Amino acid sequence: MEKKQNSTRDKIIQSAFSFYDMLFFERISLSKIAAKAGITKPAIYKHFKSREDLENAMKSLILSDIADTIKSCGKDKNEESILEKVIVLLCKKKSYFYFILSNSLEFSIDNFLMEIEKHDIADLNLETIFDSCGNVADIEVYKKILFVSATMIFFQGARDFILLNKKLPDSDENIQEYAEKLSKFIISGGLGHDIKDTDALRLSQLDLLCSKEIQSLKEPCKFFIAIGNVVRRVGFSKTTIEELAKELGLAKSSLYTNFSSKKEMFEALIKEECLNLFHVIKKNLLYAKNSAECVYIFMETEIEFFLKRKG
Repeated sequence: MEKKQNSTRDKIIQSAFSFYDMLFFERISLSKIAAKAGITKPAIYKHFKSREDLENAMKSLILSDIADTIKSCGKDKNEESILEKVIVLLCKKKSYFYFILSNSLEFSIDNFLMEIEKHDIADLNLETIFDSCGNVADIEVYKKILFVSATMIFFQGARDFILLNKKLPDSDENIQEYAEKLSKFIISGGLGHDIKDTDALRLSQLDLLCSKEIQSLKEPCKFFIAIGNVVRRVGFSKTTIEELAKELGLAKSSLYTNFSSKKEMFEALIKEECLNLFHVIKKNLLYAKNSAECVYIFMETEIEFFLKRKG
């Protein structure tokens, strides 16, 4: 009997994940999940107390699989081999990637690091990143993790878009080759050792130039800032058109003159910010004198953009 309950529980979780084959900004109804699992909506509550309980189970499964993947690298693991295996996992289980991305405002890098630390993964030294109050204690390591995360998201999103747009087939061999190249670029290129030959004064100049271009951007639109404020206050899943209208001091109906739905609003605003980021990276790369500086500028612009941009 217990085995059947666990099987149904797993089926519910996998059914929920099946909706995340792409970026999803709307909450998926329990009715749709139940239909996908071949059960009734009330049956879900036999295994999960609430929607949040189900979503937490999904997060726990992702964290557990990532932790197991890292541990599977064994004693000879290094940054590049760990990253390669994690990239393979997220490529093969795209629902994990898009669930994380769709819930990124709640399933943040801070929360992810704090939760993955509980899995007791030796040699990652995650305990040094945050102090006892949860504040960032090691900004250099934190910036490194931000760069790795943002670069993985950028390239995997681009890869999936190309495969879908050109209707290209994927395979384990293609995924493995992609993971090897991306992990090598991030660790040996993006975080690589060539830049160490650049003197501190030049790096300081590049930091200022990267920051200057970001500051030259116009402020994000009021809708984007409002979304950020509301999400910080009530969480992503509880961010509604009503809450946004209240934050902006507008009538709910007035928001629909600009966007037909919350999904359209989020997609349009995120696309605009992504274009801003690409624009700044393109301008900043003109300052590079060699390939090592190109990679450093790419990394520094990414980090500064996410740390300093409002919203």
